[in-house]
Amino acid sequence: MNMPDEKKFHDVLTTSAAFRLFSLCFQHPRPGRQRELEELCREVGGPANQLLALSPDKENDYHFILGAGGVCSPCESEYVGDRLGGKGPLMADVAGFYRAFSFDHRVEINESVDHIAVELSFLSYLNFKKAYALFRGNPDELRRCDDALDKFREQHLLLWIGPFNERLHASAPDSFYARASALMCEYFSRATS
Repeated sequence: MNMPDEKKFHDVLTTSAAFRLFSLCFQHPRPGRQRELEELCREVGGPANQLLALSPDKENDYHFILGAGGVCSPCESEYVGDRLGGKGPLMADVAGFYRAFSFDHRVEINESVDHIAVELSFLSYLNFKKAYALFRGNPDELRRCDDALDKFREQHLLLWIGPFNERLHASAPDSFYARASALMCEYFSRATS
């Protein structure tokens, strides 16, 4: 077994942690979430550390802002897709990515497949699989992960996080979610440039 390039391996694990961190930011509040957010902020570092100064919203804030009927939908299908054709094709495509990598979001997040927390959790999972492929020296699995990461970001997440961020800032500008979204967009714009 070849040992991976240590910097690349560390960078992939940090990216996985960043996706996990931002996924947690948009999940329903639960006991232990704050501690996990703090640990991940320290792991990711940089602008993510600004989240440490923010206090996550309470459960009623989550429901008012991101919950069913909230002021800002956290689901991709509300921002992109065929309004006349329904959400089915988009949801099927997202679920197809999950099935291809044996990702079962329901283990942790009881939300729709196109919920931002689920999509971010999937990208965290894919980056973790990529790190494992690096560690194992498996170039085929590494290419498969890279291909899926690129396609999922381009065909899904990057199409709607901008409008999601704008809607959060318009409808709940001082919320934890708006601030977390701004940091997420800043992080991803630097990571993809």
